[in-house]
Amino acid sequence: MDQKPNFEEREPRDVSGEVIETRRILNTVLEGIPDPMFVLNQDMKIVMANNAVRKYYGASPESELLNLPCYEALMKRNAPCANCRVQDALKHTEYMCYERDGLLDPETREQVTICPAAAPDSSQKYVSVRVNDITDARKMDSELAHADRMINMGVLLSGMAHEINNPNSFIMLNAQLLEKSFKSILPILETYYEENGEFSIGGLPYTEMRKEIPDLLEGVRKSAMRIKQIISDVKNFAGKEEGNVKDSVDINQVIQDAVRLTRKLITDTTDHFSVDLAENLPYIRGNRQAIEQVIVNLIQNACQAIEERHQSLSITSAFLEDNNSVQIEVKDQGKGISQENRNDIMDPFFTTRRETGGTGLGLSTSLNTVRNHGGTIKVDSREGEGAGFRIVLPLSSSISPVNVLIADDDPASRKIIRLILDKTGRFDFREAESGADALIQMGQDPPDLLILDIHMPDIDGYEVCRILRNNTELSRVQIIVITGLVNTAKAEKILELDYENILEKPVNRDELLKTVYSVLEDGL
Repeated sequence: MDQKPNFEEREPRDVSGEVIETRRILNTVLEGIPDPMFVLNQDMKIVMANNAVRKYYGASPESELLNLPCYEALMKRNAPCANCRVQDALKHTEYMCYERDGLLDPETREQVTICPAAAPDSSQKYVSVRVNDITDARKMDSELAHADRMINMGVLLSGMAHEINNPNSFIMLNAQLLEKSFKSILPILETYYEENGEFSIGGLPYTEMRKEIPDLLEGVRKSAMRIKQIISDVKNFAGKEEGNVKDSVDINQVIQDAVRLTRKLITDTTDHFSVDLAENLPYIRGNRQAIEQVIVNLIQNACQAIEERHQSLSITSAFLEDNNSVQIEVKDQGKGISQENRNDIMDPFFTTRRETGGTGLGLSTSLNTVRNHGGTIKVDSREGEGAGFRIVLPLSSSISPVNVLIADDDPASRKIIRLILDKTGRFDFREAESGADALIQMGQDPPDLLILDIHMPDIDGYEVCRILRNNTELSRVQIIVITGLVNTAKAEKILELDYENILEKPVNRDELLKTVYSVLEDGL
C-alpha cells in the first residue's frame, strides 16, 4: 500500500499585514531623510513622499499628493516639465545624478539624484527622486580649490624667486662696477678726444655716448634693483607668516615705529601729516613685525596716491568697544580708487603702478597678515577724493571664552545671532533646536549665557526659564530672550521670573551687542 505524503499544516500568511509593515518601515526611512525625496511610478504619479517634499515645494498634504502626477502636484503644471529627466530614467531604467541652480532659489545649488527600479514579478517601474542642497559644499570646494591654487602658486613663486635672484644679483653688482669703471676712464677718453677728435664707441660717436653710457648703466642698476624688490614682494607673498602671532603688541608703539621708518617718504610727499593715537589702548595679540609691515605698506600706498603737497595724510588708532577690538586707520587725500578697481585692489598682482615698479603684492600680503590675526581690512574711497584703509584687530585678552548656548527652532535666527557675536572673537557657541534640547545640554555642561526663543517645540522658552530659576545649579546662567512676540503673556511671565533682558526679532546688531556686554559685566 502506497504511503500518502504527510503535509504539515501551516497557518496562512498575513500578506496584507506584511505589506502594511513594510510600507511603515519605508515611510519611516523616507521621513528620516532631511532632503526632499519622493517615489514615482511609470505614469509619473507620486506613490510616496516625505515631509521635506511638502516644505520644499509648498505642496498639499500627502493625502492630496499621492496618485497625482508630480508635475501637477508639485509644479502646478498640466504637462510634464520641459526636458524632464525623470521620463528618460523611467524609459531607459537609467540612474542619473546631476546639478542645477536651485529650482526655487537660483542663488543656491542643488544635486538631483534619480534612481529607477522595476518591481519584482511585475512590469511596473518606479523611480525615486532626491533633491539635495549642495550650496555650502560647492562653496567649500571652491574655497579649497582656491587655497590649493594659492599653495601651488606659493611653491612656484618661491622657486622662481630663487632662480631669478642669482642672475639678478650678478647684474646688479656688475652694473655698479661698470658705472665706477666708466667714471674712472672718462678722463682718459676726454684726453684722447681732445687730441684726436671724434671717434666711435660701439658704432656711435663718442660725444653722444659719453652722455648716454652713464644713463644706460644707471638704468641697468635701477632695473636690477626693481627686480630685487619684485622678488622680495613675491617671496613675502608666497611665504608663510613668520614669527610668533601670540605676543602682546602695543599698536600705538607699532604705528610710531612705522612712521619713523617712513618719515623721509612722508616729509617728501606732504606738508600735512598727523598722528592721533588713542590713550590707554589695550594690547592686541599678534606678530609685531608683521603688523608694522602692514602699516608701512599702507603709508607707502598713501604717499604714492598723494599728488600735491597740500593733500593730507593721517594715521589714527582707536578702541572699538562694540566688538572688543583695536582699529588702525590710514587716510589720505590723494587721487583715490576708481570704481572699477575697488573690488580688485586686494587681489594678488593687481596694481595700477606697473610701469613704476608696482607688483600688486603689498595689499594682498597685508590682507593675509591681517586675516592671520583674525582681523579685517575695509576700504573707503572715491576717485579723486582720497582713500581710507581701516584695520580692525581683536584684542589680546586673558579672559576665557564665554560659553553661549543659542536655543531657537529657527536655524536662520541662530545663524544671525552667531554672525553678530562671532565677530568679537570672545564666544564659544552651541546650539539647541528646542527647549528640551537646551535643558539636556545645560544639564550636561551649563553655559555662561543662554540666548533663548520663547515659542519652540515641546518645552517653550518660559518653561525653560521657570525650570532654570528653580534649579540651584543652573540658576546662575544668564539669559537673554529674543522673540518675535514681545508683548505676550509668556513674555510677561518671564519678566516676573526676574529675567529682564528681552529683545524683539529681528534682532538689532547694536542692541544685541549692548545687551550681551551688559550681561557679561553684571553676571559673568
